[in-house]
Amino acid sequence: MSLPINVRTSLCSLAFAFALTGCERQHAIAPPEIRYGEDVCAECGMILSDDRFAAALIRDGAAGRETLVFDDIGCLFLHSSASKDGVVLAQFVRDSEGGGWLDMPDACYVHSPQIETPMAFGIAAFSSPGAAQTQQEQTGGEYFDFTGLARWLTEDPAALDPLGVFTPKGPDESDGNTSAVDRE
Repeated sequence: MSLPINVRTSLCSLAFAFALTGCERQHAIAPPEIRYGEDVCAECGMILSDDRFAAALIRDGAAGRETLVFDDIGCLFLHSSASKDGVVLAQFVRDSEGGGWLDMPDACYVHSPQIETPMAFGIAAFSSPGAAQTQQEQTGGEYFDFTGLARWLTEDPAALDPLGVFTPKGPDESDGNTSAVDRE
């Protein structure tokens, strides 16, 4: 028995849609599972130990899809500013209140020296503006959306060097070839 052409076309279209959905799920971009106490930050080399400040970047590079994890949101920005390898597919940050992964562009941020992060960048991510503003009030910090945070980190070189390790203190203190650590 032969099915009418419109039924065959509908069934073929439906099968094709299911096939596409299956392929899409297979290649979906999701935040990584971090093994705290084992995984190492792609920027600073420290072992990830505090889920409140972890971040991740997923990119397509010459070797295929790669997932990088970071122990501090600032490490992700520092790595991204220095590396232009591959195409960034997604960036994720952990909700500092324990709410899990957030898409980095959708999160709200607070920067404060009172927020003790693994590499002293002092940046915490939040799932809502209200939670971020509460933290801002408690720490006297600065509130940012993603665009504002990215702008601040790229326009203020000291923001990506919170400990003064890479930024010379002044012309009479350094010949430009040593770090603050070397001078101490």
